Amino acid sequence: MMRVNKFTVGAVLAMGIVLLPAVSPPPFAKPLQGRQRTTGPELTPSLRSQILGLPRLWGPPLGKDALEGRVVALTFFASWCGPCRVELALLQEINSALVGRGLQIVAINLFEEFDGLSNEKRLAAFLRITNPDFPVLKGNEAVSAAFGGIRRIPTLIVFDRSGRSSYHFVNDVGGKRSSADPVELRAVIARLL
Repeated sequence: MMRVNKFTVGAVLAMGIVLLPAVSPPPFAKPLQGRQRTTGPELTPSLRSQILGLPRLWGPPLGKDALEGRVVALTFFASWCGPCRVELALLQEINSALVGRGLQIVAINLFEEFDGLSNEKRLAAFLRITNPDFPVLKGNEAVSAAFGGIRRIPTLIVFDRSGRSSYHFVNDVGGKRSSADPVELRAVIARLL
């Protein structure tokens, strides 16, 4: 197995090449053995409140009612995660196509400091490059726990207008896909809108 040190990763990332070493989940998470599921947590008033209380890193602020009565697509990501970049681009495309139709996309940055792969400057550069037009929030262990313990990224959950989980994708080790299937995700969101 090829050994990659932090200097090599930083140099490769600075050149715009994505080379990610195999890493284990953070200490507070255990590996997840599922792939895509259609069930997950409900977007309860308590969970909505917790999300609304997270610090905003990028994009428009979330209004107090932004997560109610809408289809909500919520993704967990980190700037060092290659599949997360793919998923954020897909969500950006979907968001642009469905403006004003009752969709709210929210990205929650999680595991950013894991294994020293990133820092605040790297995250800021990532957000400038990806330029999401939806809110990007800074996650924490408490919000991870509120969602049943986010263990892998990207993790994407789509909630219907009543807050029930309708689609749940997790980038799993050995899975067939490393980010949500574009056709499948568009179909789920279109059905819910």
